Amino acid sequence: MRTLPIRLPVASGEALESWLIRLATRNRISALQLANVLGLTQRGRRSPRRDIPAESLRRVENQAGLAPGTLDTTVATFYQPTGWPILPAFRFCAVCLRTPGMPWPNHWRLPYLFTCHNHRVLLRDSCPACGKPPRLSWTHHAGLNTGNICTTPTANRNDICGTDLSRRPPRALAPDDPRLAAQDWIAERLQRLGGDDAIADLRNLHVLVAWLHGEPARGTPAVAAAILRSRSLRGRQNITRVPAATAAALTAEILPILDGGRAGASQPTPLLLKPQGPFTNGYLHRLAALTPDLRARALVAADRDLPTVERLRHRTCTLTPHLADPTTNDLALQRIRHVPEKLWPDWSHHLAAPTGPGPLAIAAHVAPAILIPGSACGDLRAATQLRAWTKTTAQVLHRLASENPGALHTICAIADYLDTVGSPIDYQRRRHTFTDVTEPPELGRAPDDDLGRETRQLHTRRYIFALLTGANLGSPNHAVSFRTSQDSAEYVTFEQNLDRSDQHQLRAFAADLLQAAGIREPLTWSPPFEEVGRLPGNENA
Repeated sequence: MRTLPIRLPVASGEALESWLIRLATRNRISALQLANVLGLTQRGRRSPRRDIPAESLRRVENQAGLAPGTLDTTVATFYQPTGWPILPAFRFCAVCLRTPGMPWPNHWRLPYLFTCHNHRVLLRDSCPACGKPPRLSWTHHAGLNTGNICTTPTANRNDICGTDLSRRPPRALAPDDPRLAAQDWIAERLQRLGGDDAIADLRNLHVLVAWLHGEPARGTPAVAAAILRSRSLRGRQNITRVPAATAAALTAEILPILDGGRAGASQPTPLLLKPQGPFTNGYLHRLAALTPDLRARALVAADRDLPTVERLRHRTCTLTPHLADPTTNDLALQRIRHVPEKLWPDWSHHLAAPTGPGPLAIAAHVAPAILIPGSACGDLRAATQLRAWTKTTAQVLHRLASENPGALHTICAIADYLDTVGSPIDYQRRRHTFTDVTEPPELGRAPDDDLGRETRQLHTRRYIFALLTGANLGSPNHAVSFRTSQDSAEYVTFEQNLDRSDQHQLRAFAADLLQAAGIREPLTWSPPFEEVGRLPGNENA
């Protein structure tokens, strides 16, 4: 292995390309030739490769007389923990380049580094003469010129641009410019890149800036205009192609979301984080890319703007919101075994508000909503296995959420309890086992109503069937379902006229049917209020 005749230390924070060019200049050879000799280029490329293996860096360090690991901070992969893409070329500070032999920092090729920390000016993106980004590709002239000279090849590739980049007028920023504050915020986190909190902030920054860049209408009019102006000049770009000025405007717009969001969800929801109606796949994909803490803040902030079903699905109405996992499509199908078709009577009364839906409406329509929290099933397929998801169901749920602010949280808490603790009753098995009660018992007392014997027997069948299966008799799917509104009203009267001995007789008959079917379960059950409330995150439900 040959060592280099003249060696040069790596400057603090210097990019590998910059060091190679300075080293080539000292050795009086082309930087491209030097990179080829060191095995740092790929066939067909006129600049060092991005994905340099660690063993190649160790070899070059040995050849250049550098301590092992010195070159790790000079390559693009040093910033890999941020999740940021790398610019195809470098930005630059014209004032910095006036210093002879000035090394080009590695961070000048980061998409969210747009100002010079020393001179407080916006970085430049391109050569003022040829209009090309500097060091996008190399020629054999690179290394044979000082670092402030643009070595972009001319059209015939026999010469270079040769413009002095240091002569480009700087774009100074006022001391109170928010773009400087945004840059300082980023620089502070890059200084402690090994910390989890710094990495989380920088990853969130990239997701949100890329989001805003892709949807300019979600930003302020000034930022939207800057994005559209950039597109008119350069066409639609990804974030690695936007000018430094546009990147600065985008970052300054996003910073309050990242920094101010920690103050709590009481702040106004940034337009960027507001869903436009139900969550779309694109919106969910953006949220999923955020770190869990920011994702939770975004979900809580978005809660007031979401349809009721989405508030339940992603638990935005709770203290622990999280996106429904699209890989858990069977979650609702597992939970459905623990949910009756008609909500438990005690919970129906518990959820009722003085001016909202009454217990009967809640009992008839709310049970399917227990299957929604955490379910990725966008079309409510699981919920419709209990009963059809009708317009009335949606209206009852919406009114309930409006009149009882804690109702949706309570529904999520019940779902959590059933997922965690379960139920002693397998309602799904009972629904399959009992489809009707064909021979109901005769009540042991004289009836206190005007019903005929046949009608009374039908209502008795209904009562026992509902005890066994938790059925909603208003659903048309059962042999004993209500046929008319008068039918339903008569049943309510029948049920109200049952005294304790009647209820005891019918419950004992239903329990015997369970035993005969080999089902060893209590006849009825409901989730205990206290235990549901004791689950983590459900204390306020």
